[in-house]
Amino acid sequence: MTPEKLFSFLAEHVRQNGEEHCFVACPFGTGVPWTDTNRQKYSMLTMREYEYLESIVWDAKIMYHMLNRRMLEISVQIAAYSETVRFYFLKNRQCYESRPYAKP
Repeated sequence: MTPEKLFSFLAEHVRQNGEEHCFVACPFGTGVPWTDTNRQKYSMLTMREYEYLESIVWDAKIMYHMLNRRMLEISVQIAAYSETVRFYFLKNRQCYESRPYAKP
């Protein structure tokens, strides 16, 4: 799925469920220090998006982040270009797993 279609698809699910009932599993922060290697891996992100991820204190296990507008934009980019990401919609009891679409 293209990043644009993925964004629209997920945004519609957020609209249906309400932001407070939507989450993204964040495998991209699992205890890994934010190094130059990560900067390359996540080069599709803007500096503002990257700095936001860098500012979070990540656990060594997968953490969940509310799928607000900022995290929706970030996670769609990562899902489209870098790694598999899971999205959870609690009201509808749905989970959607997105795999990378293309290289940036």
